[in-house]
Amino acid sequence: MIVLTTHKICLILHLTCITFFMDSFFIKHSFLRHLEDESKKNSKNYNKFFIEFGHFLKEGVVTDFNNKNNIAKLLRFETSARAKEDDLMSSFDDYISRSSVEQDKTIYYLCAPNRALAEASPYYEIFKRNKTEVLFLYTPIDEFVMGNL
Repeated sequence: MIVLTTHKICLILHLTCITFFMDSFFIKHSFLRHLEDESKKNSKNYNKFFIEFGHFLKEGVVTDFNNKNNIAKLLRFETSARAKEDDLMSSFDDYISRSSVEQDKTIYYLCAPNRALAEASPYYEIFKRNKTEVLFLYTPIDEFVMGNL
């Protein structure tokens, strides 16, 4: 009788864990899909959202290996091709779609504390001369995120 009770408890715990995993899995995918749709439909509002909550998405790229690619689609960065007044940041897909054929779909990025220092950087000079678009990364986690993609 004790063995049967222990077996039932283990079975209930196992089913509870599976149910919790399935629920969180579907909720997470639904939420990521919603954010992706929103980023395509209303980019200005999504940029405001990203400025406020983007660090959580960046953390997700580093910690959630199963959803890393889906979360990476939601990331936004300033680029050398967009004016600061534009207030729109670029996704990786936008950046790659604007890249030239000879760039070979390589993502170039520059880490700096702010846009002014990034544009004044000697590392940026060659890209500016060749009119190659560069992502500007301003926070320490950005470089860590790029290393995990």
